[in-house]
Amino acid sequence: MWLGKADPVDSMELQRDLDPARIERSAMLSAWSDAIGVGDDKRLTLAKVIEVAREHEELHDAIQMVTSKKQGFDARSLGLWLRDHKGNAIGNLRFDSDPHSKGGSKWWIEEI
Repeated sequence: MWLGKADPVDSMELQRDLDPARIERSAMLSAWSDAIGVGDDKRLTLAKVIEVAREHEELHDAIQMVTSKKQGFDARSLGLWLRDHKGNAIGNLRFDSDPHSKGGSKWWIEEI
């Protein structure tokens, strides 16, 4: 309570929790960590992530959710999404990468 009114931070936190980009990022982090794991020793190319997703329904669905607005379910569109969300943490997890100028960048989830 502040000045007899509800705490404005509560409504800000509610709006943040309802943010579609945050929901997508949270789903991707959760599905990726379940299917692949967390840590820089779990670095994979996005082509390999797509392969893994074909056998892990939750990861497949999360990738489909974030790439459906772009060109489709492939490494390129996933890479575009990841690049836009790199470093943005949900809880203590965030995506990170080891970029390569000729493609084949490796991505992982980093615990912070």
